[in-house]
Amino acid sequence: MKRKKGGKSRIVKDVMAKGFTARKAEKAVDAVFSLMKVALQAGEPVDVPGGTLQAKSRKGKLRWVVQRFRNVNDKKIALKVVRYPGAHRVVKFTPDLNLDLTPPPLPESPEELEARMIASELLGKPANKAIMVRLQQAVEVHPFKEGALLRRLRECKSRGRTFDNVEWLANQISAFYWL
Repeated sequence: MKRKKGGKSRIVKDVMAKGFTARKAEKAVDAVFSLMKVALQAGEPVDVPGGTLQAKSRKGKLRWVVQRFRNVNDKKIALKVVRYPGAHRVVKFTPDLNLDLTPPPLPESPEELEARMIASELLGKPANKAIMVRLQQAVEVHPFKEGALLRRLRECKSRGRTFDNVEWLANQISAFYWL
């Protein structure tokens, strides 16, 4: 069975976490939802975090359809007229235009952190993202295996060298093509 991510019970549990009893939390959540329902029925917009809910009328054509079905008791075919209503109201969500939906950046892997630390030691200054991109480009000059940048930086560190310039370090990393 697929586990639900949210719902009313999740909101009640979150309210209970703030120090309310289960009954008071459920009453509070029910009161908020009933106020939202009344406002939507009156045609008023309801502001929620992330946007606005509003009831809108949709056009439609009233229609009558004759449907055939089999009576399960006596196995005879019967006809029934079904009415489909035309216009109806739906709840529409309009997202806030200022809402930032970009996902947060992924954290660096331990290998990337170690490579950044070694590059900072070799250069004598903090290695920012642009420096790390340039060093990775130096690795990609020759065919390489996964983790080549870290191996090559470790080799430079084991040889006891320091670099004043990012380009000099990039050239040295490119020269260690066998690692």
